[in-house]
Amino acid sequence: MFYKYNDDMPSKLVEFFESFERYEIIDGEKKPLTPPTFEGFCDHANIAKSTLYEWKKTYPEFTAAMEKCKAKQAHHIIANAMEGLVSGAFPIFMMKNCHAWVDRVETENNNTTKIQIDIDDGEL
Repeated sequence: MFYKYNDDMPSKLVEFFESFERYEIIDGEKKPLTPPTFEGFCDHANIAKSTLYEWKKTYPEFTAAMEKCKAKQAHHIIANAMEGLVSGAFPIFMMKNCHAWVDRVETENNNTTKIQIDIDDGEL
């Protein structure tokens, strides 16, 4: 367990995220496993989430490690969803709330408006 920031913290964070497998095989079937989370790392490191975000603001190398871990988390969630290992609201919720995904609505505007302006010579 860790309590104070040291130069090993970025690698410890990445190691924690890399330690998570996406699935396990039970009776010949893939079963999804829980994705790594920053909350999980905080629990593992015995630190508050606010400490994690303070480190992010203070140490650029820790910020880089967090970005790498966010990508690993996103891959874990997307790959399991694409393989059909998880479905429903969970992957959508995680990607919207943890990875800034948004629903995109495209609308096509086919409205045309014709404007006619009549000017008398006397009004000029």
